[in-house]
Amino acid sequence: MEKPKPELKHYLEKRILVKIHGKRSIIGVLSGYDEYMNLVLDEAYDASNPDTDKHIPIGMIMIRGNSILSVETIDPVHTTK
Repeated sequence: MEKPKPELKHYLEKRILVKIHGKRSIIGVLSGYDEYMNLVLDEAYDASNPDTDKHIPIGMIMIRGNSILSVETIDPVHTTK
């Protein structure tokens, strides 16, 4: 039986919010992913502190799939069937 792959192709090159363990939030542009839901974000920054507009720039980051709690889009996503 083939392992299902995450359906993230519509999110590629879109700005997303990734919530991870430790009450951290990372915002960045999704530039890649794999079957384990490991994500590569470009132009990323740490947006964990909602009380301030200061975000800590990260640049490019790889987030392991097992640390991800949720993924949300910030940019609009258009899908065609």
